[in-house]
Amino acid sequence: MSRKSRKPALDAPPGRVAFGASGVWASPADGLLAAGRLAREREAHWPADAGDGSGLEAIYCKPGTSTPQPGHEIYPYLLRHKAITGPDQVWCADITYIPMKHGFMYLMAVMDWWSRFVLAWELSNTLDAAFCVQAWQVALARGTQLPLIANTDQGAQFTSAEYVGAVQEAGVLVSMDGRGRWMDNRFVERLWRSLKYEDIYLRGYEHGLELRQGMGNWFGHYNEHRPHQALGYATPAEVYRAPESHGAKPASWA
Repeated sequence: MSRKSRKPALDAPPGRVAFGASGVWASPADGLLAAGRLAREREAHWPADAGDGSGLEAIYCKPGTSTPQPGHEIYPYLLRHKAITGPDQVWCADITYIPMKHGFMYLMAVMDWWSRFVLAWELSNTLDAAFCVQAWQVALARGTQLPLIANTDQGAQFTSAEYVGAVQEAGVLVSMDGRGRWMDNRFVERLWRSLKYEDIYLRGYEHGLELRQGMGNWFGHYNEHRPHQALGYATPAEVYRAPESHGAKPASWA
């Protein structure tokens, strides 16, 4: 099936919940789905540098967020041929670039791979490792248990001694994507796509304080209220907090 150009979704009709970058609406009452047709007035909200929506890499720019640091150790990708069958088996993390009307910031998030639950997020106006370590520590405090593996790309923040040390001190294995392979960390990449289509490009935040408030609102809605087709139309919070009800199984490779 060929991909069509995707643009920000319209508000959901009364009684329905909008979710997904494709603008799909779900009705809690009858379970029916309807693909939202996008109105021409939304064209003005579509950023000139966001590409045509035909692929993930065109949707958000990440200047310097995945650049390796010479001399930093690169760890192998540990998820190949592993079935992720429950929460806290793998957490994934990534950084993306957030444009504002007056400047920009970087956003880092830690997500549970299986449930898509965002455990923690943090903003920074610099690409140092400190805000990544801070988000990781919040995720450790919020998670129901320690993950077995923490997966990231090969960006300098994630290969830094500070971040790797924080992961290993928790007794968690470090895994890193192959160079340039966004598919190795695809669920957090899809998170960025949804965030930018549904919020960033539409709202045009003025400054960091406004952005932080907006991110709190968006991630709260994403975790607690937004159904996912891949999760049987449950929310990430429902799946993460009640995994047995959603078919979780122990990791066969642990």
